[in-house]
Amino acid sequence: MSDFRPSGRQPDQLRPVVIQRGFTRHAEGSVLVCFGETRVLCTASIENRVPGFLRGKGEGWVTAEYGMLPRATHTRSDREAARGKQGGRTLEIQRLIGRSLRACVDRNALGERTITLDCDVLQADGGTRTAAITGAYVALVDAVNVLMKRGDIKRNPILGAVAAVSVGVYRGTPVLDLDYAEDSDCDTDMNVVMNDGGGFIELQGTAEGHAFRRRDRAAGRAAGGAVGMNRRIALTTLVVADYDEAIGWYTGKLGFQLLDDIDQGSKRWVVVGPTDGSAAALLLARASNDEQRSRIGNQTGGRVGFFLNTDDFRRDHAAMLAAGVEFLEEPREEPYATVAVFRDLYGNTWDLLEPR
Repeated sequence: MSDFRPSGRQPDQLRPVVIQRGFTRHAEGSVLVCFGETRVLCTASIENRVPGFLRGKGEGWVTAEYGMLPRATHTRSDREAARGKQGGRTLEIQRLIGRSLRACVDRNALGERTITLDCDVLQADGGTRTAAITGAYVALVDAVNVLMKRGDIKRNPILGAVAAVSVGVYRGTPVLDLDYAEDSDCDTDMNVVMNDGGGFIELQGTAEGHAFRRRDRAAGRAAGGAVGMNRRIALTTLVVADYDEAIGWYTGKLGFQLLDDIDQGSKRWVVVGPTDGSAAALLLARASNDEQRSRIGNQTGGRVGFFLNTDDFRRDHAAMLAAGVEFLEEPREEPYATVAVFRDLYGNTWDLLEPR
């Protein structure tokens, strides 16, 4: 027994984890997942339709929604529906769940259908988002098994298992799987999402009072080399006239993947980016007033404003020409790169370049 953790656990000890499958009757996949006293109901629902930007492309979509019952916590909180909008924390968590699950799915094998994971926190005692990811993965697998048994899909689209856990520094000691008492009093916490091959899918962390160091034992257990991450620019806003039109162009012409598409009522949070996930991504923001509409296609006053790096200029230049991308010049050799300027659907100018 540990004498400093409120639960008495050892620093590297998980809470008891229980996953009860088939918890509800109607959903294709349903799981009650418990990490100690944290309990989350995860259901997977199949719809034979996809978002507009995917119609006719033969691939599916996986998305997630997250919510918390009013009395899941120590004191009652208002339902977000009563407030008229979802909070920032809710949106952040459901995006995390959606991204984590899409990372383990071959969307072409899924076909033109959507699987929605609804994650509802029944009781919160820390680690609700990591519990939701773990439970939602199991519900997703059960829903896919339904599709396989019905003969709706020919091959299993699940690429591998996904699970998540938190790690933090509590009273100067790195610990695994924080409960509420630890989470509310810790110096540092991080959420780690991994696949069964040992690869990292997502890492989210904050260090308010104690930064992770390479020698921290729990950081090494749960996050591996992630504690050495450098900061980077993650998103660049691109003002567009229509979400689906822009998604279709960037995924169809440039071969980008859709990373996020979250309905926020009057607007959407839409992110697209290169398929390797190594570069900054684009936040596609629909113009909402005359000033913003005037900037569509000319955000940088006529200068090249966006740069798409490639490791094989000839390959990607030929592929983009074949896809109908308009290049404004022939390829040229510069001291720093092989370069050609192209224009997107709105008129923004881009450099396609292979750095030297």
